Amino acid sequence: MDPHSSSFPLLTILFPVLIFLSAFFSGSETAFFSLSKSTLALLKNDERSSSKRILKLLEKPQIFLITILIYNNLVNIIIAAQATLITQELSVANNWNIYISMIVNVGVVTFIILFFGEIFPKIVALKDSLWFARKVSIILTIFTYLMYPVALLFKQFTGLFSASVKDKLNQAGFTEEEIKTLLDISEEAGTIENNEKEMISSIMDFGETTVKEIMVPRIDMSAIRSDAPIQELFQLVNESLHSRIPVYKDGIDNVIGIIYVRDLIKHVFEDGSVKDTSLEKLAHKAYFVPEQKKIQDLLKEFQAEKIHMAIVVDEYGGTSGIVTLEDIIEEIVGEIQDEYDLEQPLLNKINDYNYIIDGKLPIEELNENLNLNIPEEEGVETISGFIYNKTGNLPEKNDVIEHDNLTFKIKDIENRRIARIELIINKSSE
Repeated sequence: MDPHSSSFPLLTILFPVLIFLSAFFSGSETAFFSLSKSTLALLKNDERSSSKRILKLLEKPQIFLITILIYNNLVNIIIAAQATLITQELSVANNWNIYISMIVNVGVVTFIILFFGEIFPKIVALKDSLWFARKVSIILTIFTYLMYPVALLFKQFTGLFSASVKDKLNQAGFTEEEIKTLLDISEEAGTIENNEKEMISSIMDFGETTVKEIMVPRIDMSAIRSDAPIQELFQLVNESLHSRIPVYKDGIDNVIGIIYVRDLIKHVFEDGSVKDTSLEKLAHKAYFVPEQKKIQDLLKEFQAEKIHMAIVVDEYGGTSGIVTLEDIIEEIVGEIQDEYDLEQPLLNKINDYNYIIDGKLPIEELNENLNLNIPEEEGVETISGFIYNKTGNLPEKNDVIEHDNLTFKIKDIENRRIARIELIINKSSE
């Protein structure tokens, strides 16, 4: 036979068709068996016929995979046979020696099968497994039905095959993003409450949260000088209602200890007067932690050391703030209000376009509550930090800062910190 024979055109037409079929089955295998658990869970609530077909095919994963493998191997065997015939005809027509024929038959044909029939379709299928699976589901349903008796027979001879296929199907567990997506869907469907969703999300983020993210910054710390009279300490405790007060010497960057309020009882006389004593002597040893320590590690240290407060230090050894056991617990369960806490909302609505907000309000929370798009830059987490970054300095009371369709008016400054801000959403710029 030669290229001019009647069978040669048929062979050359059939060859790319077979390569396409090989690619079809290879891509289908990858697409279906790379679908994650969360994707399959979402398909159960999807009424589209393609979703139902996908789930139906994966009800019996062993049968389905055997079917794909049978078809794919049959196609590849036929491709190899066709390639041999085509090579023989070309070899005769062009007077190739045996070595050239082998190079063409083994090298070139193997590359074509491997790349176009295996590698390329698998890469395409992996990019969007669900899309690929939807497109091929109806054809695979027909092929699976036709090959079912043969696939069932093969299954009986492969007793160990079942476990390996189940492992392959289930190997793609839930990723963090998939779980968060499921939480959003569950909240929208009313399956879980918002506070339950937030608690689960907090637990997921717990391992990556650092002390710096939850600490009380130094500007908001209630602390006292070591040389202050004890009467001043009582006054500070009465005003702050805190049970532990850091003590510093020569400056807040030199914390020398922590005073426990319970220790003050012995210094009060029966007539209500206070026995003067050195605050430095009253102070317990302070526990210091770096800003970047993970709070899950700090929680273990708190438990081991039986302490409730730590002083947070920056990379230069200066005091960044304080972190307490309550701060860590609140990161999971949310704000805890005790009998002394005066609940002060960080966001107060005046009307649909005017709000009074606390400078400590996280940008993410403000964006979420008011459907805004204030940028969250690295190292800037609160609305006061955003304003500092915007102005480059500490603004004064009644200063106005503009951003897109938003106007921020400074209402109060406390201890060189932006305490309250009026937010105006300009209707004309919406």
